[in-house]
Amino acid sequence: MQSLARSLEVDPGVRWKKQSYFGSPFELDEPAELGEKWREPCVASAGPHCLRELVAARRAQSVHDEECEQQPPLSARELALDSAPIDLRDEPSAELNPRLCQGFPKLSAKGRADNRLMSKLLIQITRGPEDPTRAALGFLVGKAAVEEGHEVALFLAGDAVQLLREPVLDGLVGLGTGSLRDSYDGLVAGGARFFVSAMSSKVRGFEPDGVAEPALPNRLVQLTLEHDRVLTY
Repeated sequence: MQSLARSLEVDPGVRWKKQSYFGSPFELDEPAELGEKWREPCVASAGPHCLRELVAARRAQSVHDEECEQQPPLSARELALDSAPIDLRDEPSAELNPRLCQGFPKLSAKGRADNRLMSKLLIQITRGPEDPTRAALGFLVGKAAVEEGHEVALFLAGDAVQLLREPVLDGLVGLGTGSLRDSYDGLVAGGARFFVSAMSSKVRGFEPDGVAEPALPNRLVQLTLEHDRVLTY
């Protein structure tokens, strides 16, 4: 700094010119005069021989052939922080006390819910004794449905009205579909309802006699709309 000050040649003719913005602080009787008056800057002249001293003595130098420690890239799912290894050789092994009561989840068995009204099933059968396997299948499916708690109704039309005759119930056995008598007794025990076509029963000489309810086609339409599902055999 001293060498820099000596190298600067200040022009003695240039001085600071002080301009008063306000009046004297002690002259309270006269109002302060405000104006846009600025100070004139002081200009210092420096020769070319002084420029070298204005530059830093040591400039920044580029670094070549610099070596630094490089970390290997991390593999997949590897943590960046290295945890200190833990030595468990001197640690005692865990022991389980069989006398302690261990907690178990509480499981309670629930009985099968009464879902008798869960679904209403209408089974329509048109095959008679001439097709014992298909005829017995409709009764077998109805029996399985009432055992599951569903509401079942059977509508017999055509030759199927003859399936309710006592000799046919006792003697008809389907191939892989079981005995017609067993399925019929299961349906009656489960509260299933039986309907027969009034026109089919009349032309075949079958009298329901309280075993089934005679019904016309419009009744079949009503039953179809009242039930959730309709099966036809």
